[in-house]
Amino acid sequence: MIRGLPERFDVNFYNDLSLNLKHEVMSKGKVLYSRNYYKLLKEGQYVERDYPRFALFLDDYHKKRIAEL
Repeated sequence: MIRGLPERFDVNFYNDLSLNLKHEVMSKGKVLYSRNYYKLLKEGQYVERDYPRFALFLDDYHKKRIAEL
């Protein structure tokens, strides 16, 4: 399946993505197929609940790293 795709496509398994990429996928991505749409909606709730806390942590981390430079 993956071998036939052009290079401009990046194929990843959703479960292997980090939380910030999951948020990006859930907010801007397009669902092509879902065997269990209810599970997809529950995952969306999880990402929307946990992402704001993660974003604050990520911002603090980046500020500390930039200050060290």
